[in-house]
Amino acid sequence: MKERFSIVAAVYLIIKNPEGEILFGRRKNSGFYDGWFGLPSGHVDGGESLKQAMIREAKEEIGIDILSQDLHLVHTLHRSNTSERERLDFFFTVDAFQGFPAICEPDKCTELAYLDIYTNHSIVPYVQETLQLIEQGHNYSEREFV
Repeated sequence: MKERFSIVAAVYLIIKNPEGEILFGRRKNSGFYDGWFGLPSGHVDGGESLKQAMIREAKEEIGIDILSQDLHLVHTLHRSNTSERERLDFFFTVDAFQGFPAICEPDKCTELAYLDIYTNHSIVPYVQETLQLIEQGHNYSEREFV
């Protein structure tokens, strides 16, 4: 029997400061863009909604509490390449949250910083490109399909 197609789903959190810069964490020990800045993010576990996954990941990674109604889906990225499974990435903005962002997983993150997505060249490339598309008003994109 042929195995059914499956896709990896992940959620990403966009938090802006009053200057319009976005909160990033410098990646560590992941084997994927270590040393680069990425958004608070993570994979969706089975049995949870996208918003539930985003709320969980925000608490695990940066220690903030978010209510579901304060999350807004702003972009979906469908990406694929020949070396890994297809992925759907869901980017959320947040209106309000409780707590102060802090590094809660020091084995995975070395630094938190608010960065400008147009001038910083240490942001994970597909994340930076997606954030620029969001700024331009796009809510869907595809990457690496051949």
